[in-house]
Amino acid sequence: MTKQWYALFAGAFIIGLITCAYLNNWIIIRLPYRSNVNEQWYTAPTTSKKKVTIFFWKHDQWRKEMTQLIWHQEHEKNIETITKAWLSVLEDEGLITTPARLQSVLLSPPKTLAYLSFDRNFLPPDGPTYDKWLRIEGLLKTIRENNIPIAHVQFLVDQQPMSDYHLDFSNPWSVAGFLG
Repeated sequence: MTKQWYALFAGAFIIGLITCAYLNNWIIIRLPYRSNVNEQWYTAPTTSKKKVTIFFWKHDQWRKEMTQLIWHQEHEKNIETITKAWLSVLEDEGLITTPARLQSVLLSPPKTLAYLSFDRNFLPPDGPTYDKWLRIEGLLKTIRENNIPIAHVQFLVDQQPMSDYHLDFSNPWSVAGFLG
């Protein structure tokens, strides 16, 4: 009779371990099923190539560069792609001496405000206020002219408002810009 109790205890213990492992996703049990390729709930994200214009201020005039980027249905991805391309153009033109990288893009729930977080400030610390302002205008103009439907951009560095002695980044900047 004691051997039966030991066997029952051992079986219950093993079943308990397996249940615990399954509930903690240490073990994944997947039953075979028939796959229907035309499932209604799944739609593959569509992408396409699009020519975009990157605007930047150099030698006291607006410059633009055409480039081809992968365009998504999601506005966050488009903002991320176009901002990275804009930073790359600034680096190529020698306007940024230390490379700045975009960490993340977040849209507010009504999708009118974009939060752009960089790993460092891409504005020159000792540069003229006018040049800094026009650099920001270049990104805003790039977003506006490529028909990304947002109204404001909040500039962040490491998820905190960007800091500059000359420009105020405590509030979002209008994509419409100040130059029109």
